[in-house]
Amino acid sequence: MQGPGDELLEAILEVSPKGGLVAEDLGIIPDSVVEMRRRHGLPGMAVLQFANDDSGNPHNPENHTADMVVYTGTHDNDTTVGWGKKPVKEMITTALESPAELAIIPLQDVMRLGSDARMNTPGVQEGNWEWKFDWEELDDAQLLWFGQQVYGSGRRR
Repeated sequence: MQGPGDELLEAILEVSPKGGLVAEDLGIIPDSVVEMRRRHGLPGMAVLQFANDDSGNPHNPENHTADMVVYTGTHDNDTTVGWGKKPVKEMITTALESPAELAIIPLQDVMRLGSDARMNTPGVQEGNWEWKFDWEELDDAQLLWFGQQVYGSGRRR
């Protein structure tokens, strides 16, 4: 069903801070939606956990563009360690080296935590949004490594 499209986005963008919105364009997205996102200057999403052998997959690092936000995983995914298909350090480095305008690395990935630190499981009514951390849990060596990767990638803002 056709939605309000441009009219709705224009109203939202009128009251939103510049650069404050990201289009959650996950799943099967028609070209018309990608065009509308770009027309309004909204970055789309690239989730490295969704990358695969399909050369046309927009989540594959070689298909990232500057008008994207890259994530290792999202709040709806398992942590990268729990997902377990690629080493978390490799995923973080890949995200930071992406041409995407912004890279988001969940703290659980920085801390290299497993599935017990997952934030949300879609379709499950209980046990979501309960993960917390204490500052004492942050490992100095992991934070130093992460800081070096951020600095080395040029993402210092």
